[in-house]
Amino acid sequence: DCLRPVFAESHRTLTVGDGDLSFSLSLSQLHPQMPLTVTTLDTLQQLKTKYDPFINNTLKKLKKNKAVIMHSIDC
Repeated sequence: DCLRPVFAESHRTLTVGDGDLSFSLSLSQLHPQMPLTVTTLDTLQQLKTKYDPFINNTLKKLKKNKAVIMHSIDC
């Protein structure tokens, strides 16, 4: 069925290397009940340096939606 959503709350989703985490945040806000694992190549400190000041708010929102966040992941 072409109208079936690409992402559904019954799916588990992994985002890989999502730079500033904006895609992952949008996905978690669109589907807050969908299990989401988020990875970044950067360390947490590198993220905070690169994307200050908004990255702390992004991380807080992802955690609120129960996303698993992993840093320093080189896939």
